[in-house]
Amino acid sequence: MTPDPEEQEDDATDALDEGDDEAQSIVEDPDTVRAKAAERDQFLDQLKRSMADFQNYKGRVEREKGDLRKFVRADVIRAMLPILDNLERAVSAAPEGVGPLVDGVRIVIAEFHRVLEQHGVRPVKTEGAKFDPSQMEAVMMVPSDEADEGAVLDVFEKGYRTDDLVIRPARVSVARKPD
Repeated sequence: MTPDPEEQEDDATDALDEGDDEAQSIVEDPDTVRAKAAERDQFLDQLKRSMADFQNYKGRVEREKGDLRKFVRADVIRAMLPILDNLERAVSAAPEGVGPLVDGVRIVIAEFHRVLEQHGVRPVKTEGAKFDPSQMEAVMMVPSDEADEGAVLDVFEKGYRTDDLVIRPARVSVARKPD
């Protein structure tokens, strides 16, 4: 048999009337209600702050991981650059028309440069450039009447960089005015 809805309402009212005194005091005491609402608001504020802190933490960890990848890649490339330098020196020291061995080394050098380019690594521009201490290291100052002061005269070692990181500064000689 289906219970009568009016009887259910009466039962609920009777249960509230017969409930424990604390439940009725909460309902009747506005100060308690305000205190509970303030406590709820405080917990909600703490939750929101915790969620914001966690989001900030996740973003910081992602940035740090990206920076770590960038610096590890730069370290590996920096360790390999002397090999490239030696291959380039070997080709430049070889007499003309040596043959297939020098041609093979040139192919290896070209492949090396291609891989560097794929990873966003480019040589520091030094040809006809003015000395830039953020990308170059001055090995010596050379008195010169022909070149402007601060102009790069010779490159002793090529420099390499990415968009936001100098992997190895170019080592250069820089023109200065004669005494």
